[in-house]
Amino acid sequence: MRRITAWQDRLKASIQSLPEKTQVRELLDAELGLFLLSQVADQEEPATGVWVLLTGYPHDAIFKNLSDSQKRAIAIARHLLVRYRRPYSWKELLKTYQAFPESVRGYDLSPDCTVYKRRQNFSEALDRFEIYEQTLSAEIPSINRSITWATAGDYECEVSGIRQTLHLPAEFVATPPRSHNLAGTPSRNPIQIPWYELSETAQWMDDQLTKIGKTPEWVNRFAGLRLKTFDVGDNLEVNDVLVIDGPTHIGGQLGVGKSNLMKISTCHQARGGKRIAIVVADVMQVFDLCNFFQALGLSVAPILGNSNRENHLERLLKATKGQTPQEILDHYSNPVFDWVSTTCPLSALIQEMEVPFAPGEQPCRFLKPLNSKAEEKHACSLYSVCPYHHKDIALVDAQIWITTPGGLVYSRVPAQINSESLTYYELIHRCCDLVIIDEVDQVQKNLDTQFCPHETFYRPGGSAWFDQLFRTVQAELDRQERKPLRNQKISDWWAALQKADIAKDRIYRLAYPELSEWQERGEYFTDWMIFNRIAKDLTEDEQAADEFMLKHFQPFLNSDFQTDPWLRDLANEALDRDVNTDLQEWIRQQIPHLSQARIQQAAIKLEFALLVCTLQNKLNTVVTRWFDVQDDLNLGGDSKWFQSPPLDYSTLLPVFPMGNQLAFQYTKMLNEEMGSLRFFRCMGLGRWLITGFKDIFRADNLAAPHALLLSGTSWAPDSPTYHVDIPIEGVLVSQAMDAPVEIHSKILPMRDLRTGAAISVSGTGAKKENNLKTIVRRLIEDEYLEDAFDLIGTRKIVLYVPSYEQGVWAADVVNESQYADRAVLLVRDDSGQSNLGKILRLPRGQVEQFATFLDRDILIAPISAMERGHNITDSQGNAAIGAIFMLVFPHPVPDDFSHPVHLMCRWAMDHYKTISADTVVNIGQEFSDRAFSEWLSLLRQPIILRQLSPKALAQQAWDIAIQQWQAMSRATRNCNPAWIYWCDAKFTEENPVQLLELITQSLSFYFDPTSKATKRDRQIAQALYEPFYLALKNTSRL
Repeated sequence: MRRITAWQDRLKASIQSLPEKTQVRELLDAELGLFLLSQVADQEEPATGVWVLLTGYPHDAIFKNLSDSQKRAIAIARHLLVRYRRPYSWKELLKTYQAFPESVRGYDLSPDCTVYKRRQNFSEALDRFEIYEQTLSAEIPSINRSITWATAGDYECEVSGIRQTLHLPAEFVATPPRSHNLAGTPSRNPIQIPWYELSETAQWMDDQLTKIGKTPEWVNRFAGLRLKTFDVGDNLEVNDVLVIDGPTHIGGQLGVGKSNLMKISTCHQARGGKRIAIVVADVMQVFDLCNFFQALGLSVAPILGNSNRENHLERLLKATKGQTPQEILDHYSNPVFDWVSTTCPLSALIQEMEVPFAPGEQPCRFLKPLNSKAEEKHACSLYSVCPYHHKDIALVDAQIWITTPGGLVYSRVPAQINSESLTYYELIHRCCDLVIIDEVDQVQKNLDTQFCPHETFYRPGGSAWFDQLFRTVQAELDRQERKPLRNQKISDWWAALQKADIAKDRIYRLAYPELSEWQERGEYFTDWMIFNRIAKDLTEDEQAADEFMLKHFQPFLNSDFQTDPWLRDLANEALDRDVNTDLQEWIRQQIPHLSQARIQQAAIKLEFALLVCTLQNKLNTVVTRWFDVQDDLNLGGDSKWFQSPPLDYSTLLPVFPMGNQLAFQYTKMLNEEMGSLRFFRCMGLGRWLITGFKDIFRADNLAAPHALLLSGTSWAPDSPTYHVDIPIEGVLVSQAMDAPVEIHSKILPMRDLRTGAAISVSGTGAKKENNLKTIVRRLIEDEYLEDAFDLIGTRKIVLYVPSYEQGVWAADVVNESQYADRAVLLVRDDSGQSNLGKILRLPRGQVEQFATFLDRDILIAPISAMERGHNITDSQGNAAIGAIFMLVFPHPVPDDFSHPVHLMCRWAMDHYKTISADTVVNIGQEFSDRAFSEWLSLLRQPIILRQLSPKALAQQAWDIAIQQWQAMSRATRNCNPAWIYWCDAKFTEENPVQLLELITQSLSFYFDPTSKATKRDRQIAQALYEPFYLALKNTSRL
């Protein structure tokens, strides 16, 4: 976080004409924005265009001719002027600025705020323009958090709302921990690693394994692995040097050995004194990699948040289930348990404590000297030796950092280590030499949704997110006898939640016609959109509507209640009583000539607007202050509750294309009397943390660490979700995979024995469970499973379903068959451990153990849980899985909000460079308008494949293809042949959406030598997807 107003301190004292501090701030903000525009654009550019520069999109039409210093000035201004990233907020500031006395203004503005001119005569702050110039070229100071370390003595702290005392003896006063060096560097030389050095590193890794009694394997893993990069003629040729310069995107066929390259190159760089950060998809992978590098004698530490610590510990403990006593003993002595310790030494110093502090309750920074009148809290002096904080302390010296996308985005560097307030994402940019992102397309998918979280806010029946949250918090407060409410932050948060609940109820009771009107238009709504529409309804033309909006509604939305306190009072009273008559009177006073009918209609809309405004404000408080209350109210570790990324990213990411917003959408199915209200919060373009990696900290003059981006499916031209918009520079190949992997693809003729009708699961509503069970029963009774076992020998079978719930349906049938004691059901990591009849339940994080089960050879699993990161192989590295049955046609969930989010993010990446217009403001407006239209279109259209346009269908086909290929590849490790069976009738020609054929056609474009595909794209597609393409192309019917 930055001190974004610190630059104004040099000017505030010399501006005496403006009595209010906010006026001084507004004056300086407006002039800094105008000065920025004058430095990066022609003088003829309208003053109203500054907001475009603050959105974060480097439009080519604006940026292509700018110098590095001009680009940095814009990056700095994005921090300092973050309030003005939307056109109306910037124009409102100009209107305010225009009203200031000429004697204090540094610019003249035309009446319409478009033409600006620097003034030569002003009476105050004569050096302002020099300071503006310095400000736009200087690093912005960080917000610092002060720490006062506790010394020996008596202290008090709060434990579950009860004040406790403790004595801190002198021997418990440790030396404060060392801090991270945040200096960073303004430039970096490319990393160049000769291939033979990687081979030598593999030998060193084997030597380390031999020393600790483990089987050497890395020389064999690396043998035959080669890197091909593009030469000047766009030919893929073997390269004997791995060059990593900035974000370097390397692809490779699934199973070729990208993870091996990640581990070997990490060891190479760490041994050379470099610091490396690795980003993987799952917490269990973090722990596995920590184990791996520690075993080799390298210093490593994880970056993980604290709110899920108990969940992480539970997952680690479950990993010991079923192991021998010696294996369990070895497991508990594993140093990886140190990273999730819940031990607090202070627990032993409080005599009245019957149980230790729960995670998150420790008073690490909240020790108050006993009998002290001062309110200052002290930090525990045991921090540097505290088991609970071991992972954060270890990171200071560790050469290898390992994290997940969530740990990267949400976690902050503790104040006890660095006073500067920063996220670990920023810390990586300041401290690391290399960042490796494994499965980069999956990480991109995760980041998109992290910055556009959504929930079904309310649905009749009380089963939606808000009602569950409200009941949970209420029960927790009752359990703690309301003691958390002594904390003002928690009390304010609870008050906001209560008011949101009241506003929600009144919206449903009083404003149902308004909800239906928005639903019929298929649009989402915000308070601003409703007020703007009311202004247009009440006035005669666009200009009058704008003036009414600025005069009456905009001040209310900005919480400027001095302008119209009556509207504020009515908004508050609308939660408790009917204010319709009062609103009619208010409208009549503003526009006396309006007819009574129009006044009545407008009053209904205005009451709806006031309630939505209250709901939006209170909900915004609930989600933005989530981190202040989650631990005290026991909300932190549950993924079903809301997570909101830190505000740090608001100045790093481009805004969502149509603008950041918290908005609502009302949807109603045909058979519903009352519909559902969902909300979404768009906070920026999440994938920019990858695609904009190189320049994201340009404001700080920081050169980003080099980044190695790895995946086998991150080049997917039409995929809105998985295509990473950084050119692939090379592909990994293996000599063992010179010939295409042999995949036999078959469509099964699944028909109902009684009616002869084709059996499908997808899209069958209430019949879904019965139809899925019928398919599984047919697989068993018609001996399809037995035939598959005859083909694959001692290898295993996977039955893929779309969800964990459907996995249980399939398992119910298997449990009644002769295969019951041979089957395993994959379950969530936090699921219970009881088996389903004779079927063994296996947590997702332990799925690789399936390969070691001698008596279990059928796995029932959700496809999304298996598509990435799990190599189910035998001791020789061969795929333990030989046959896969795709039980259900993979139709996307029609109203899944992540679909329009990914589509919109892809739209932004495709269009921000090419948008053009005659002025800066028109470039921004054109981009925003087109984005708004696209967004409305996406929200109106549920993802129903048969209803999609050819372009949209092709996009969905690519997304589905990636998931299917990732899941299929579990059976092709080490070039083993595989058999794939498509069971749902929707896979056949009887479905109007020919999915398999559509995917085949999309890929064939890159395999057809006569197509217009570029030479580079054709080689990439063939390197990544050839086995998949040939399998689909040669699919046959049984």
